[in-house]
Amino acid sequence: MAKRVFVALFGVKSLGVMHTDVKLDNLMLVDQEKQPFKLKLIDFLGYRSPEEELIKDTFLYDSCSEFIDQEAFHDLLKRMFEMDPFKKITPAEALLHPLITMELLPEDSNRRLMVQ
Repeated sequence: MAKRVFVALFGVKSLGVMHTDVKLDNLMLVDQEKQPFKLKLIDFLGYRSPEEELIKDTFLYDSCSEFIDQEAFHDLLKRMFEMDPFKKITPAEALLHPLITMELLPEDSNRRLMVQ
């Protein structure tokens, strides 16, 4: 079964795809009676939690990158996940953060967001 998993991962990598959540829940047996060792790798969602985004320091939401300032995004996340309660951003402060107020958006992006 391990070989089948590696074959599947090799296949998706050759297509330029990365599976970000390989675990038993995401391995499906195709036909347990006729082909007991045939597997399918499932759940190719393109989601990353804010914590992963912050730790990896990468911006994975490419479809939103024209609308979101990456530095502001990371600043907000760092302040939200601050361990010191006296340094952590409050809800009131977060509402005034440039990412939330959208003051960092280019003028044409802001107009397109309002239309959508």
